Amino acid sequence: AMGYDGPVRALYGGSIITQDFAHHKATRRIFQTAFKRDALAGYVDIMNPTIRENIEDWGRQGNIRYVDGARRILIDVGARVFFGAHPDSEQLDHLAHLFHEMNHIGLMAMSRRNIPGSRYWRGQRAKRKMEAFILDVIQRRRVTPGTDLTSILAAECDEEGNPWPAENLLPHLNLLLFAAHDTTAGATSHMLMYLSKPENLHLQEQLRQQALALEAENPTLADLDGLTDMENATLEALRLHPAVAIIVRRTTRGVRIGERDVPADTMLFNMPHWVHRHPDYWSDPLRYDPDRFSDERREHKGHSFQFLPFGGGAHKCIGMHFALMNAKLILIHTLRRYRFELQPGYDCRCDFIPLPFPSKGLPLLVTPV
Repeated sequence: AMGYDGPVRALYGGSIITQDFAHHKATRRIFQTAFKRDALAGYVDIMNPTIRENIEDWGRQGNIRYVDGARRILIDVGARVFFGAHPDSEQLDHLAHLFHEMNHIGLMAMSRRNIPGSRYWRGQRAKRKMEAFILDVIQRRRVTPGTDLTSILAAECDEEGNPWPAENLLPHLNLLLFAAHDTTAGATSHMLMYLSKPENLHLQEQLRQQALALEAENPTLADLDGLTDMENATLEALRLHPAVAIIVRRTTRGVRIGERDVPADTMLFNMPHWVHRHPDYWSDPLRYDPDRFSDERREHKGHSFQFLPFGGGAHKCIGMHFALMNAKLILIHTLRRYRFELQPGYDCRCDFIPLPFPSKGLPLLVTPV
């Protein structure tokens, strides 16, 4: 985590992403309660209507930029699941604006000098406003708890039985939208990009039939467990386009990697994109082929670190199951209602900064089922 010194620490210092060793381990124990199965089941109940509300007018639009739609879905899901908020359109726009100012402006600042009007200054200003919002949520959830993640964490106690101070929870809750928003938006965007290509429309239809086969309008967590084809479709998108393009670490002591000696305090940049497409580990590696993750093929099991969609080691993403659950629910509700095709002439190129996304917002043609 020491590899994240700099812009990430400037916005998310003190959060789990910037912690190491015993401090990091203790924080993960606190957060695990919020990602256990009972908690996830409660989040599903919140997410189902949220996703449906956000996609109900896509058919009338006919042409959409999916990336914009996915980001709006996930800001709304985050506000409701993480904070128990039920934002109206104006509040949702405000949260989306703060997120954009923090992560698409402030996080990309080349200089961390707090000059009024600069990218860094804008990011810090948005951070203060977001933190004020979160502190207010923590206090309200301690008075009136719900099934949201903040309510769960606000009820957690230390070894002496005292609730964790709001200031201790704040940096971790502030991190949640960053960790869960653009990463999942990117994963579902790349998945829809591939499923909308002419040669993959049969895969889209196959997944649609599985979504329609679910009897419940609002799928439960148990319903999601059996949808391995949808999970494999998501994992294959993450293989070709990892949600985080570079995983940064810093050595705490001298190590030897292959034939090279690496001294202590050296920044290391792991690019999953490289190993995710390496022909030594994957058959026809540039092809979108979700079946490579099936029980029969299990291509991702050749090496412990050939597939890193959620990182690895002590810092592996604690919200991994939440992210996959989120992706499945978005896929279920969108495919039940709409067919997707690439707009004519779209070339399926991808951007990598600040995070990997299909270029031009992924323009899609949408028709009701």
